[in-house]
Amino acid sequence: MRTAEGAEALGMVEEHEASALGRPFRDGVASAVASIVEEVREGGLEALRAVARRLGDPEPVTLGLRDPVVDSRIASLDRESQRIIDAAAENLERFFRGMMDRFHDYECSSPGFQAGLRFQPVRRVGCYVPGGRHPLPSSALMTCIPARAAGVREVHVYSPSEAAEVLYAARRAGADTISSLGGAQAVAAMTFGSGGFPRVDMIAGPGNRYFTEAKRQLYGLVGVDMIAGPSEVAVIADCLASPRPVALDLLAQAEHDPDARCWLLTDSPALARAVESELLLLTGDIPRRPGETGLSERVSALVLDSLEDCIAACNRLAPEHLELHLSRGEDLALEKLEDYGAVFIGAGSCVAFGDYMAGPDHTLPTGTAARFSGSLSPMSFLRVQGWVRLAAEGGGEAARDVAAFARMEGLEWHARAAEARLDGESV
Repeated sequence: MRTAEGAEALGMVEEHEASALGRPFRDGVASAVASIVEEVREGGLEALRAVARRLGDPEPVTLGLRDPVVDSRIASLDRESQRIIDAAAENLERFFRGMMDRFHDYECSSPGFQAGLRFQPVRRVGCYVPGGRHPLPSSALMTCIPARAAGVREVHVYSPSEAAEVLYAARRAGADTISSLGGAQAVAAMTFGSGGFPRVDMIAGPGNRYFTEAKRQLYGLVGVDMIAGPSEVAVIADCLASPRPVALDLLAQAEHDPDARCWLLTDSPALARAVESELLLLTGDIPRRPGETGLSERVSALVLDSLEDCIAACNRLAPEHLELHLSRGEDLALEKLEDYGAVFIGAGSCVAFGDYMAGPDHTLPTGTAARFSGSLSPMSFLRVQGWVRLAAEGGGEAARDVAAFARMEGLEWHARAAEARLDGESV
């Protein structure tokens, strides 16, 4: 664990802000992704097969989630795993359907006009489930279920994983198909419909840096939920916090990714030392991959003069996940904390609850993007569409005002179009 105090700690906050700004332009990832995207766009199915062979991925195919092949693979999944996935799905469905109950089309009358908004779901969504070292059925639940809750008609899962857990979760979440594609090539296939794979209007879900960079490059041709980077957690803790739960929660986030960012923000040097001791005890017998940093080495402790300073630093970090381990003043802290993806309140809570079962989505903004975006939810899949009708009363005066406004901006044909409505003319 790296520990910094005072000015050095604030310097680490500034370093994170600068790193977030430069992330998309490092490591040659952008050029590699652009090459794969163009290869897939031009070459279709044969290109997708060639990329899969180069990367050691499975043969690219699409299966309906009621296909007998899927049935046979799901049959190998034990009943307890099915029960856990079902329980998580029920919680998420309850949460997101309750959220949708609060959304209604909106109408407002103004002098001369009737106007309103419609919430229209996206038609076709691609939900991505990363491969990785272990199956990630939670990603299928956390992307497909809010899409279905929003009313999306077609939900297509893309994943390099053929694990029974992923297939079962995708089916349980209501997806239509699953395609065995990953990385930048999956984003290209979803965008262009390359090789006959399902083309979508929007892509949701986290992935590796190549997948993420492909989303960034193709945004505009296809919608995306967010441009997410490595996982993050910030834990704000005071001197009375218990070191072991704090350490465990930091390690839980660190195990996501060698590039994960895990911060302890505290005004207590003694707590920082105690957490460091716990980290060493907890990870002492865990082997690591060659060349990989240990979990505890991915943790940084920022010791600041006060909890108010910790809150200010946290708002600058804008972490994906935030935990509060405070003996008092949690409500006041929450009033001052503005920039985070999801917050877990009290020592009895932890990020793992939100990762799987609690309700709010685990697909969250990273790299300071919580300054301007939030959690994936049914809202992510809704388009806000406005409508306008000229009112029977006051419409003439409104048309005259619009014409005057248009001429203020030098747009004569806008003005004439409005004036044509003064005498009820049709166009």
